[in-house]
Amino acid sequence: VKDAIVQVIDAGNTVIMQDTSDFNGSFSLSVLLSEVQPGWQLKVIKNGNPTNGVSAIDLVRVQKHLLFVDPFASPLSKLAADANGSGTISSLDIVTLTKLLLGLTSNFPNQQSWIFIPADTDFGPPTQHPPVIASYTIPLQDILDGVRAPAFKAIKKGDVNGNADPH
Repeated sequence: VKDAIVQVIDAGNTVIMQDTSDFNGSFSLSVLLSEVQPGWQLKVIKNGNPTNGVSAIDLVRVQKHLLFVDPFASPLSKLAADANGSGTISSLDIVTLTKLLLGLTSNFPNQQSWIFIPADTDFGPPTQHPPVIASYTIPLQDILDGVRAPAFKAIKKGDVNGNADPH
């Protein structure tokens, strides 16, 4: 995703350094091994056009999921469907998306328009609701030790069919 803010944060959630991703989603952060402190994490955020990728088709897909007519198989679609950030998918998410599409609100409540989760996230067993994400960050020490890659999956809020423009 282009123009995402990639941050190194400390244990108190203070930004130590940051970079903006390029057209391909690549970024460059240089940290000396001697500088890394316990608790430092890699985090990605982006807020942009909230209606990017969101359409009436997404509203219908959320409704079909709620009615068990065509439930979401992908945990990423479930995360995108939780437009109000409640941790569940309900008619309130349809209301949130409708208000957004009609221009009655200009953003999602209390959250960025994109969610970034570590690419190696384990979603656990499938449920009707969005998976509970244990962490939206990757410990910097895990990356430096080669245990985990500095890779994230991007989910555009409200875009359950995945057609948002990442640029």
